[in-house]
Parts: sequence; structure tokens; C-alpha cells
Amino acid sequence: MVKNHDLLTIGDEEMKHGFPEVVHLAYKGKLSLDEYILFLENISYARYVDYDLPVSVDMEMLRAGVAIALENLTNSAVLDTNDRRMICSNNMELLSEAEKIFIG
Repeated sequence: MVKNHDLLTIGDEEMKHGFPEVVHLAYKGKLSLDEYILFLENISYARYVDYDLPVSVDMEMLRAGVAIALENLTNSAVLDTNDRRMICSNNMELLSEAEKIFIG
């Protein structure tokens, strides 16, 4: 549930138990591109509202996971025609400098 929902809809117990697993999946390149975007939105929103996440996120490990996911998508024979999530321009100020690296 944690990897597919925004922070406002996730209870504290779900975050406590589910967030570390999502972090692990993110580091391993196991999230979809949409899930990575939602993950970034959630960690930036948590910082904005001063919500303490159950575990901290290592941006270098996250960057490596995104690279793995992009490589897998690039090498996949499956045609991906899904629409993608976006971080709206008015929310860009919520991202840290380390998180903005993912936006380009």
C-alpha cells in the first residue's frame, strides 16, 4: 500500500511497517517509474509537513535504483504505453537539491 498511495492516505502503522520495504525496493530498482515519482513526492511532502519517516532515504542508493529501473525498462521487450505521473511545477520548491536531480 505504501508504494502506491500518497502520504496523506497512509496510516502511521502502515508507514512504520511498509515504508522500509518500499525503500528497499527503490534501492533495488524494483519500483515502476510512477512509483518512483510518488516516492519522491511522499518524501518531499513528509519533509514539508515535518513528518518523521520510519527510515531515512539515501539519495545515492535511490539514484542507483532509478538507474536500474530505467535500464530494465529500456531493455524490456514490452511496449510501455502508460501515462506517467508528474511533479507539478508549483511543487518543485518542495524538493531538496538532491531530489531535483531526478527531475533533470
